[in-house]
Amino acid sequence: MTGEKTFMGKVVKPIEGGAYRLLHIDPSEEMGWRRYLACVLAFSAASLIVVMVLLMCQGWLPGNPQWALRHELGSRLQHRGQLRDQHQLAGLFG
Repeated sequence: MTGEKTFMGKVVKPIEGGAYRLLHIDPSEEMGWRRYLACVLAFSAASLIVVMVLLMCQGWLPGNPQWALRHELGSRLQHRGQLRDQHQLAGLFG
């Protein structure tokens, strides 16, 4: 924070400088509370949108174990589920 040298400074300093240049940030400029609040709210909104999209699409994402199982077994699982549902309906209607 005060500009002192640290053990990771040689690794982190170029990455930090690149991020500052990319985002047009002046590290010597102070950030007021209103700007800080706007940044926190914008980051929170963007995070919420990303997480919501991931949750809505998780059935199609390849890392989902059920996705692999569904594609591996295919229609057999669907058929088994339909048979189970039909059996439960038959039990309800006698």
